[in-house]
Amino acid sequence: MSLVGVPTRAVPVLLRSPWLPFGLLIAAAWLLLFRHHQVTAGGSVSSSGHGAATLAGLWALMAVAMMAPTAVPVLASLREITARSSSLPWWAFLGGYLVVWLGFSVLATGMQLVAADLSLVDHSGRSTERWLTASLLLAAGAYQFSPLKQRCVTACAAPMTFFLRHWRGGTDGGLRMGLRSGITCLGCCWALMLLGFVGGVHSLAFMGLGVLIMAVEKLPGLARLVTVPLGLALLGGGLAVLVGLVSPAGDRPTNPDHDHHHATTHLTGTAQMEHLPWTPG
Repeated sequence: MSLVGVPTRAVPVLLRSPWLPFGLLIAAAWLLLFRHHQVTAGGSVSSSGHGAATLAGLWALMAVAMMAPTAVPVLASLREITARSSSLPWWAFLGGYLVVWLGFSVLATGMQLVAADLSLVDHSGRSTERWLTASLLLAAGAYQFSPLKQRCVTACAAPMTFFLRHWRGGTDGGLRMGLRSGITCLGCCWALMLLGFVGGVHSLAFMGLGVLIMAVEKLPGLARLVTVPLGLALLGGGLAVLVGLVSPAGDRPTNPDHDHHHATTHLTGTAQMEHLPWTPG
């Protein structure tokens, strides 16, 4: 028994297992996102070099915080296969997987900066235009029924089948398999990730809900129970926004009565100012 109460023979096992540092990695990403949310609440998106770098960093943290947990089934299967060998191939696999999503985060950063310059999203990355919100929801809903989505989600929900088809040994093999798995996961989840422009890219609530949905959709036996109902819900939401039954959270007011009232108030105030008894100074 060691001084801290942990059996000495258990220490090497803890060091060999990748799960503890993996969990700490995810926790650190969420903590940094939460800290940023506290510090910059209400801040604006800047297209300057510093602002772009900060935004890219946030998207990178989102990629780790949201997509690493959804990879647990495939990582668990890989660990089961390589339990008696080095964990380096496991880490190489995770690295390749995250590289794909970091590449996606770069593209998403560019999209958000362009959308912000065009005033299509607010400071939180949420769409301010009804047509954009409806388009994102409808596109994500329709993609749920596409052949590519079906192939990708089926592969994600059957990790052992993936390894039987694409196994490569060693650290280099782990990296190559991780890249392939990341691309498959990207094909499964890219449209759902872009819904951040509906719920708010910097919204912790959206991130948590997104992780839950994408993780459940990848679980063996549950994928088919989630994909179709989710697609129908997204299509219904998109149509509701499109026809005006639902108002997006970031939608700008376009009520003509409101504009008329504002203009009338302004003109009335101006007329009253003209009748004030002015005294020369």
